[in-house]
Amino acid sequence: MIIVLSFFTLFFINSKSSFAAEIPDYVGSDILYGAYGTGYKMSGIKTITDNDMNTSHTLAGDENSVDFKLSNYKVVGYSIKAYVDKNSKMRVTVGGSIKEFTDNGGVDIFVPVEQVLTTASTIKIESRQGKVYVSDMKIYEKRKMPPSDITDLNESITHDSVRFTYKLPTQDFSHLKVFVNGNLNTPTHKYDSFMIGQMKPDTIYTVKFVSVSPDGLESKGVEKVIRTLKEPSPDDIQDLKETEKTHDSIKFSYKFPKGNFSHVKIYRDDKLIANNVKVEEYIDKGLKGSTEYTYKFVSVSSSGLESNGVVKKVKTEEEPNLSKPTKPQNPDVTPKDRSLIVNLSDYDAGVPIKGYHIFIDGVRVNEKLVTGRSYAVKGLQNGQSYGVQIKAVSKWDVESDLSNVVTGVPKVPVVPEIVFDFGLNTLVEGIKNWFGGLWPIIAFSVAIPLAFIFAFNTKKLFMR
Repeated sequence: MIIVLSFFTLFFINSKSSFAAEIPDYVGSDILYGAYGTGYKMSGIKTITDNDMNTSHTLAGDENSVDFKLSNYKVVGYSIKAYVDKNSKMRVTVGGSIKEFTDNGGVDIFVPVEQVLTTASTIKIESRQGKVYVSDMKIYEKRKMPPSDITDLNESITHDSVRFTYKLPTQDFSHLKVFVNGNLNTPTHKYDSFMIGQMKPDTIYTVKFVSVSPDGLESKGVEKVIRTLKEPSPDDIQDLKETEKTHDSIKFSYKFPKGNFSHVKIYRDDKLIANNVKVEEYIDKGLKGSTEYTYKFVSVSSSGLESNGVVKKVKTEEEPNLSKPTKPQNPDVTPKDRSLIVNLSDYDAGVPIKGYHIFIDGVRVNEKLVTGRSYAVKGLQNGQSYGVQIKAVSKWDVESDLSNVVTGVPKVPVVPEIVFDFGLNTLVEGIKNWFGGLWPIIAFSVAIPLAFIFAFNTKKLFMR
């Protein structure tokens, strides 16, 4: 045995460069290291798994195999160092992988095997013929590799936010860690987009995305330096209207802009009169009558930026004149069938007039203020006299005294009698003379077509 070991060891020392197995980069740790094997009669065989090239185990005769047991492991391959004697054969079984080696001398090989090994899986080295000297065997699990970084990183930037889009790794990936300016912003993010809000305008930020594997390994990370945009000025208010207007006040309504907006400032004739308006209406009071004012409504953002502003000129109503209108002139009354038409005319009342009230026998008959040029009073009796009066109403609802009474009498209009200065005989004679003048024209008009018809029929008679 000593001679064989010396020869075996000498073989691997002298031929290491010729037969050394190339181990791929993706393999991980040796899960068989230090495991004890079991033979036909022997147990506790450790010389194959001790990673010592100066020790080995001989497979021959009754002791022609050694078995190993492992718990649940996901493996990617195994390596074995052995010497197969002349006319000998070695078989290696790892789970569902079976590989045989014949009398080719030294064996130093890596065999890829991707499967999950359990305690029920077969792990065996055996001599199928002759002698086999096994120096070392390793079974590798997959190397724990950090995941790949995200790819195709793009960003969409505003003055107070940034939205990133990217492609996530497809293998060995669990989630992302997101860092902002070196601080962990989000420890677990699993989606292909990421939004950061409440950022400062015109400010540089460094954002880093680190991929994390299910085992907790981290990628190097992808870092992006961005600068937020300058904050835009807010939009102006919309639909500015004056909804009510008097001699001393004006009421405005409007719509606030959307987005970057906080409140409204209001100026009257370049003087700030309201600094923090947050409702969509405003009433300006204490104004002078018949006066034009220039208003400016300026939108303000949360950071204090201002819009260009909306300008509107408005003239107040004239101040009320509570003087009584002068007594109106007597109205002109036109009689109709069971009604009277009261005709109204302009006159100098001393104050602006907006309408009239109509009175019949001292009783007002109009429900609404009369603003037209005339008013029909209906439902009266023909032939009966009625006293008609009017009262003027000023622009400020001050009424004048009643006018003088004008009497009106409704009646049915009569067709006037027409007297003719000729008799019936004269009318008959005139009609006769008129037809007498037309008769030659009628006869001539009829005779010509009849002549043509007669000639045509005569021609047909002779041509038969």
